[in-house]
Amino acid sequence: IGAACFTLAAIHLVIWMKGRHQHANFMFALTSVSVGIVSILELFLMHANTPQQYENLVRWGHVPVVTMVVGIVGFVLIHFRAGSVVLAGVVCVTRIATLIPNALSGANLNFKEVKALQALPVWGGDFIVVPLQAIPNPWMWMGRANAALLVLFLATVVFQVWRRGVSHERRSVVLVCGSGPRDGGVCAQ
Repeated sequence: IGAACFTLAAIHLVIWMKGRHQHANFMFALTSVSVGIVSILELFLMHANTPQQYENLVRWGHVPVVTMVVGIVGFVLIHFRAGSVVLAGVVCVTRIATLIPNALSGANLNFKEVKALQALPVWGGDFIVVPLQAIPNPWMWMGRANAALLVLFLATVVFQVWRRGVSHERRSVVLVCGSGPRDGGVCAQ
């Protein structure tokens, strides 16, 4: 997944560099690089050796999540020429604001502390680790609120584009906005 993301990012970055007015390509590249970095962090997270390593990986994972959200919002605004600029700004600012409690309150935005990890067997005889004993960070609500705002923003874009009545735009907006970030990744909240 990471390799595909970095490849897409390179393609869209070249397109943007040849035509600097094509800002949607830059935002797509930013989003793709961010998702690629998150995929690498996820791999390291699944093989963390200590709770502290797990906590640090989750903490650093919030940085590419910020750039991913900004990239998604920017791409959708520019590409579809729809959506509330004010709501887009609120989505971006609230996601950036999550970096404050991520750095200052507990281990990261998701956990006050991870006390123990548990290795779980997966196919092929490999193992992944998950937090066995962890104290959730009360600031996690900020990430969840931001995710809800992002969904609201994407829904307004879908609604506005749908009202235009152009069939290829309808298909495109549903594919792009309907396949956005799920509750997953290094920093789901």
